[in-house]
Amino acid sequence: MNNEHKIKKIFLVVVVLFLLFLGTVLVKQNLAIEGAYLYNDFKVQPVSNGKITTYRVEFIHNGNPYYLNSRNPPNLVDNISVIGNVKDYVLSKEKIFVGINPFDPELRGLTALAGLSIDGFIESFFGIPVFSSFTEFDSKHPDIPVLTCDKTKDGLIILELANDTSVSLKNNCILVHGGNEIDIIRAVDRLNFELIGIIRPPK
Repeated sequence: MNNEHKIKKIFLVVVVLFLLFLGTVLVKQNLAIEGAYLYNDFKVQPVSNGKITTYRVEFIHNGNPYYLNSRNPPNLVDNISVIGNVKDYVLSKEKIFVGINPFDPELRGLTALAGLSIDGFIESFFGIPVFSSFTEFDSKHPDIPVLTCDKTKDGLIILELANDTSVSLKNNCILVHGGNEIDIIRAVDRLNFELIGIIRPPK
């Protein structure tokens, strides 16, 4: 009887722990979908760490779910113009470089984060290796290649300051423009959304 009692007690403890675990999982799932919404049939999930809100966009590719993390939701960057078929350009390249002007004092950490966003998404989703480059030679970083639109056969995405916020395919490279680093991040999010087809042209 004692052994049976012990077995029943152990079984009860296991059941209780399982129910607690299941309850925790369900709560986490409920929290994960709180605030989620659909944008052009794509699920957009706001994610907050208490200080910064980012967004996770779920999309289906070849029957499998994928996730794109962005700083901005698609509905706040869909007004940024995209000129040219940037997706076909990306897919036609065996490798891609993301370039900046190393001597522009206004291109700092946020621009680097924008470049990493492009890098991580294109490499993980399309399987195309992405590297860093400069538009001018910097003796402090002699190993980083210098690439410009007219002097490369590889894919090249240049992040640069401009009077507008836009994405354009021009002179054999993709130009990502922004009036400041925040706008460059917005334009990078717009580029990534364009690559998965979440933003559709107006009818």
